[in-house]
Amino acid sequence: MRILLVEDQAPLAALVRNNLQADFGFEVDFSPDPIHARALLAANRYDVVVVDLLYDGLASDYSRRRAAGAISLRHDRQFQLSGLAVLQAMAASDGPRAVAWTTGDARRELHLLLAYEEFQIRSFCSKETGKDLTPLVSAIRAAASHQAHRDPLLDPYLPPTGQRPLRELLFGKQLWRGVWRALAIGARSHQEIADLVNYSVKSNRNEVRYMTDALVELNPGMAGQRARSDALVGYAEAHWEFFLDDTVMRLFPPPGMRFLGLPDNE
Repeated sequence: MRILLVEDQAPLAALVRNNLQADFGFEVDFSPDPIHARALLAANRYDVVVVDLLYDGLASDYSRRRAAGAISLRHDRQFQLSGLAVLQAMAASDGPRAVAWTTGDARRELHLLLAYEEFQIRSFCSKETGKDLTPLVSAIRAAASHQAHRDPLLDPYLPPTGQRPLRELLFGKQLWRGVWRALAIGARSHQEIADLVNYSVKSNRNEVRYMTDALVELNPGMAGQRARSDALVGYAEAHWEFFLDDTVMRLFPPPGMRFLGLPDNE
């Protein structure tokens, strides 16, 4: 079985690659980031791709740009890259199956949800198993056989039965898409947001209630915890890597988005 491992921590990647080859007989290629992975996917045929979801080096670089106020929703051609870019490339080519291989924490919860909902990933494995690669091998074999593999450490981050998808709860309206991105780059006043998303201040104010209701549906524990606008600001700040994710931008572009051939949504 031929595997592509997409992982940015070189020592961990080397350990996993060597063990998968020596102990389980897999042929394993390695990519340190989604950009290189997409090139490998275009040039080679794989049975399974093991994909980390967040890459600390890429996130750190983008975080510095965000802190400097150097991100433009209207003019940037690329946003925060994650493992979702690899899943999108795989979906476009109808190629190999994927294993989402990551840690379970709040930074990754929305990426995990989107991988499940939009890319139909059903094989999940936590990195928190340490040097024991048996769970990862089980996830790889399940993916290759088109079977589900649920990791109990990641189950809390996957959607419960009956929950509406993120495309409705976070991105159900064009205005919502813009507001979340404006908040994620640091806009705070209704006027700042209106200037960025090209909607009126009144429209922005009116939608805050509905956005908060949808957010509470996604996270019931947030009910009644804080003012509506504060709840949105806090959530956008905690999950900026998701809201400014390049793949998420392409799936759910905010108003006025113009990059790489996407239509103008104004």
